[in-house]
Amino acid sequence: MSASKSPTASRRRHDPSEGVDALPDLSTVDELADFLRVTPSVLSHWRARRIGPAWFSMGPRGLVRYAKRDVLDWLARNRREGER
Repeated sequence: MSASKSPTASRRRHDPSEGVDALPDLSTVDELADFLRVTPSVLSHWRARRIGPAWFSMGPRGLVRYAKRDVLDWLARNRREGER
């Protein structure tokens, strides 16, 4: 009897050493949460408050996806310099 894999078992985890190159051109909530090191519920909260990166709602089930360009633009706009 073979063990079946769960849908999350094949999900690729983000390696911070890969930088932004590891972020897919179109990310799922889980992929972006992993990349940003936040939980998917944080992204949901940001969407509800419209304070996070722009997103797409796709199909009749409203699947959420994030474009890499939008994420990188949002990160650049929210970058803050520390005191030197």
